Amino acid sequence: MDEWKTYATILLRSLVGPTAELETGRMSYKDLAQRLQAIGVVETAHSIQNKIGRGSCKLLFVVQCMRAIGVDSISLKLPPPKSPPK
Repeated sequence: MDEWKTYATILLRSLVGPTAELETGRMSYKDLAQRLQAIGVVETAHSIQNKIGRGSCKLLFVVQCMRAIGVDSISLKLPPPKSPPK
């Protein structure tokens, strides 16, 4: 897994995955699927778990999850750049 994909995976999971609402037990994948359906987005608990487990998805899905769980803003911190090879 390259550096960018690793970062994207960490970011996704911090928003809607294991370190966020889902992992803390405040929300299950089924709960998130129901909240997504309430805003017109059809996803199953299984499909959500697969997307988050894979660590990659479209930004659209992230925004939909944020809306469904009531998050209206996020702060992103990019990893420091790697030094060029010598």
